[in-house]
Amino acid sequence: MKPLTTQTMIALFVLTVFWIVNQSYVQAETPLKLLWQREFGCGDGLSCSPGAVTFDATDNKLLTTGSSFRPMVYSDGKYWLWEIDHDGNMTKNIVLGDAPEDIKSNITTASRVIKGLSVSKSGTINVTGNFDTVAESVMSMNRQGSNRTTKLVAGTSLKDNKNLILKKIDLPNDSGLLIGRDSNDNGLIVKIDSQGNKLWEQTYDHGQLEFFSDGVAVGKDGSFIVVGGSVKSSGKMSVSEPLFIWVLKCDS
Repeated sequence: MKPLTTQTMIALFVLTVFWIVNQSYVQAETPLKLLWQREFGCGDGLSCSPGAVTFDATDNKLLTTGSSFRPMVYSDGKYWLWEIDHDGNMTKNIVLGDAPEDIKSNITTASRVIKGLSVSKSGTINVTGNFDTVAESVMSMNRQGSNRTTKLVAGTSLKDNKNLILKKIDLPNDSGLLIGRDSNDNGLIVKIDSQGNKLWEQTYDHGQLEFFSDGVAVGKDGSFIVVGGSVKSSGKMSVSEPLFIWVLKCDS
């Protein structure tokens, strides 16, 4: 029998590695187990629109927001907060208030109006969004939905303030960022504390039309990264100009 050549040995080694990797891949393809799934309604023939969600690790409860409306006629608009336990059972359903008449309730209302949801270490629930005809605000309450307060964080009214908050980002120490763009088409960041009080407001101008759409906390010192878009424009977003991804890292 002729000894194996170097090329043959390399070929056999590659085939062996490929077989081992392939077997590992097949084992990894085992379907994941679905633990549970639930479907909830708002009752009384109303439709529900999902919004922001958060998880409270102190009691393993899921909190999610949404809006309700009556199909076809788009009436009876309300904002909701639901609490769900680790087994998928709804343990609380709280009406946060009526949806403004000038905001037509539909399938995407909650996701467009409610920008963030968080629970502080003290148990205070903060919901960020446009709940009335006012600009962005933070609605705070306890876990029972009572002791409710609403604070403006970026303006006085939609007529006087064109700031657009697109999302809320949670930071360490129960603080948060509200990000979007201001009335001058600059990237906007508003930092708030756990009670919804505005700590500072900063705009970022890249010499074009800018906005921030999402971000994330990095480290425990309060630093963060925000991501948005930047485009050359003469006051209106132009589809003829290229839109670039814009990334900034900032300290606390």
